[in-house]
Amino acid sequence: GQGLGKALVEQLIRALLRRDIGNITLFADSK
Repeated sequence: GQGLGKALVEQLIRALLRRDIGNITLFADSK
């Protein structure tokens, strides 16, 4: 399940995006 894990991470990030877009944007930029 590498693909499944990645899908789960993407869903988690999208959920967090709706919750706190500022912090996630910062997190994505530092990646």
